[in-house]
Formats: sequence, structure tokens, C-alpha cells
Amino acid sequence: MKEHQHTPPPALTSLGFRSAHRGPGWLCSLGLVGLAALCAGPAAVRAGDDSEVLKDSVEVVVGSYLINADANFRLDSNLGPGTEVDFHDDLGIDRRSTVASLSGSWWIRPRHQLRAGWYQYSQEASKSIDRTIHWGDQSFDVGATVSTKFKARFPEVDYTYWVVRQNKLAVGVNAGVVILGLQAGLSLVGDQGRASDRQIDTWQPVPQFGGEVRGLITSWLMVRGSGGAISDFSGTTVWSGSAAIEPRVHKHIRVGLAYSAMQFRLTDSNWVIDAQGTYTVKGTQLYGVFTF
Repeated sequence: MKEHQHTPPPALTSLGFRSAHRGPGWLCSLGLVGLAALCAGPAAVRAGDDSEVLKDSVEVVVGSYLINADANFRLDSNLGPGTEVDFHDDLGIDRRSTVASLSGSWWIRPRHQLRAGWYQYSQEASKSIDRTIHWGDQSFDVGATVSTKFKARFPEVDYTYWVVRQNKLAVGVNAGVVILGLQAGLSLVGDQGRASDRQIDTWQPVPQFGGEVRGLITSWLMVRGSGGAISDFSGTTVWSGSAAIEPRVHKHIRVGLAYSAMQFRLTDSNWVIDAQGTYTVKGTQLYGVFTF
């Protein structure tokens, strides 16, 4: 296949943002649109069939992510190890929520791709606890009403080199940086309001390595898979994976349905803060891909 040069736009901001949004109503609406698009796929591209799996200069991805989260952390102190806290069962944070998403990528050369994105999940809750919790140098007794804030954010930038670039198959390897941001705080709520506050608050750049595979089943239906792992080699690791189908409904539009999973694990108490735990997110993503 003859490779062709891509001409970048005069200005391109490749950013991503995902914010917590409760209520699956608009996700269901997008699902109906996606189903209709899947049925209309062959007819929509019949007039201009270009069956090259990597044929666009820019991709902008907009959609929603129905996630199931699991957060378990403990905060130690010089008094000893803290209590491992399930932020959902112990403190009332919802496991399920709908997250809006936006991301972008740019092929600066036929085999060279830059991408940037942002993931953010944020929730708050208050609950009367049914066991004593030691959080850092603070203790929360049975029956106390505890206010909880939990936020995870992962801005990332990566570069992909497409080792294999054929009409119907592309295989790429990537490397980049993810900035791991985590805030997890507990506050005692009493008659006089907030009595104490102690939280995990980190912001740590970590290198990432992974890969992606794209294939065309037909001229209008793409399948793709990606995965990767990152580590700062001092106790913090993250792995992620995703599988998706993307029917093309217009020359410049694909509709995607994906299942994705990610886990962030902090295992070294000497890493910036005396904390340990895991944060896992998995779920279904429905999105549109706009190409230029």
C-alpha cells in the first residue's frame, strides 16, 4: 500500500475530558442512535467506499461511559496502619455512574500518531458508619456520620508508532505519560459541623507502554483492541484494556461500542504519602468518532 502524507490543520487541540454525570437517560438515547447507525452502516458508506483502516488525519471521540467503580484504600500514620476502607460499602459512594467523554488524536505522519485525553471521576456521600475506621491519624467511631469525597483523574499524552499499516489491518505500539491524580478524604460531621479532615491527595507522573490493533471486517465495520501497563517502579501500577466495534455510518463518522477496564494500584507506603489501595473501573462505552 502506498503511504500518503497527512496535512495537519492550522491549529489542533487534542484534549479529553470525562466528568461524572448521574442518570442513564441520555446514555439510552445514544444507544438507540447507535443501533440505528449500525443498521444503516452499509448504505451510508456505499457511495464512497474507502476501505483503509488508517485513512484519517484527525480523530475526535465524543461519547459516554457507564462505569462500575471499586475503590479500596487505607491511609497510614506514624501511629500504625490505617483501616482498609471500601468507599462504596463503608462510606456510601455509588459504584455506578455515567461519565461523559471527549478525546482527540492526530496523525502527524502516516505511521506516527499523537493522542491526548483526560479521565475524571468524582463523587461525594455521607453515611453513618457501622465499624470504627482509622484514617491516618484520625479515628471515626461506630455510629459517626462521615462525609466522603473521592476523585480520580488521569490526564495522559501518548505517541503511537504503527508497525503494521495495511488496508485492512493496523498494529501499533505506544508510549507516553499518565499523571495519576487521586483525592480521597473523610470528614467527621457533628452538631457543630466538620470536626476533622484528613485526605489522600496525590499528583504523580507515570510512564505508560501499550499497543493497539485495528482491523476492517468489512469496508464499513472496524474492530479494535488496545491495552497497556504503566508503573513508576516504586509501588504504583496501572493496567488498562479495551475492545470495541465501530461501524462507519458516514465518510467522516463512526459509532463505537466498547467494553473497557482499568485498575490503579498503590502498593508502596513510601510513595509520597503513607497510603495503599486499589481503584478499579470497568464498563460499557458508547461514542462517536469524527474524522478529518
